Amino acid sequence: MHSRLEASASVSLSGATGIATGETHRATGLSPIRVKQRIGAVDAARGCAMVLVCASHIKQYVEVSTPDLYTLLVTTTRIATPTFLLMSGFVIGYLLRGNSRDNVTWSLVDRGLFLVLVVHFVLGLNGLGYQPLSEWVFGKVMITDVIGIALLIAVLVRGASTAALISVGAVLCCISWVIAMTLELEAEPLRLAGAMLFHLRSVPDRMIDAAVVPYLGVFLIGMGLSSYCRDALVNGDSRWLARRFAVIGACGMALSIVGIIAWHYGKHSLPEAWREPHVASLLRATLHPGYKAPPSPAYLLFYGGCGMLIAATFFHGRPRWLVGPIAEKAAVIGKASLLCFIVQDWLLLLVPHAFGFDHLTFAPFWLAYMVVCVLILFYVSRQWMRLDGNRFFTIGLKRLMRRRRRTAEQLGTSQVSDVPLHRSPPERPATEPR
Repeated sequence: MHSRLEASASVSLSGATGIATGETHRATGLSPIRVKQRIGAVDAARGCAMVLVCASHIKQYVEVSTPDLYTLLVTTTRIATPTFLLMSGFVIGYLLRGNSRDNVTWSLVDRGLFLVLVVHFVLGLNGLGYQPLSEWVFGKVMITDVIGIALLIAVLVRGASTAALISVGAVLCCISWVIAMTLELEAEPLRLAGAMLFHLRSVPDRMIDAAVVPYLGVFLIGMGLSSYCRDALVNGDSRWLARRFAVIGACGMALSIVGIIAWHYGKHSLPEAWREPHVASLLRATLHPGYKAPPSPAYLLFYGGCGMLIAATFFHGRPRWLVGPIAEKAAVIGKASLLCFIVQDWLLLLVPHAFGFDHLTFAPFWLAYMVVCVLILFYVSRQWMRLDGNRFFTIGLKRLMRRRRRTAEQLGTSQVSDVPLHRSPPERPATEPR
């Protein structure tokens, strides 16, 4: 059976996290890379990110009535986007280095085009009430758009080394930040392109949830981490993975904290040229993890590090009585993350707007409503995976290529069958007697 891109599939972790071990591979007689299971810890981390997305979408309703809750939600839910991009890149990088690369490649292209050409038009429907149609179609960038583009780019860089992927990803994150904070454009088409690619600070009030270039960089870093961890994934070494994820996540958070401390104690000792208001403002924003739009390097380090620590916890799986049930439930949502993202957008943004209760500001109501939405996502995800529903997220390209490959194989077989198995040597012409 051909490999399917579930934006996720690969190996799963044993115990609470579920990794298929080397013994499992040998017992099945299959190459470890071909075991069609999932990375349970990554699914759980993506499921947690999806719950945080739900929490982030109720914060706007309590901003005025409960500012403390609003601040808490803003601070904690920022983990979602970097975590989801890192984990998605991690899985895609693993898939592309598998044995069935041709099948995976076409699956990625098919899913990427589906995200850009179809999902783009089913998200943010509440925006049609106050945005012109052209602005709603061409002026918004959702995280699904970024992942769709990233899947297409991933196919092109599938042979890149670990160092190359991580280096290019880091450069994209840093360069996009400088461009977003400093570039000012006059022509409207250029302003729109700049907002979509970099989330330019000079172009406000756009429906940009996730700028393309910096989050593409995060995705590539995730692919690089997958390449770095590939042997441990194949061998089912969850302890090694837990340690590496924890170290990388802690280092990212520590660097961000060091930047905050350095700014706090060193801002009065800056060189004269750096004390210019615009330069000092750029430097402060660069070192502060609170700048999400556009995403600052400190934001990506700190909250991406948080996401790595979450995944490390699920890889570690201890204490099992606590982590096990959480990982199991979160992984259900993580396995159907695309469906959940669409459904939560409808439940938390479209439904309140359509039924006129988006003006309510009673915080307990929205917290209860969010819990109900998460339970709905859990139930829908279970039913969806029983149906193998991710196979419906396609534009048909993968099926078309599969049909063409099958036809080519049949033609090749028929041509081979027409060739005689044994050919007798050609008869030598009789020579005339002299």
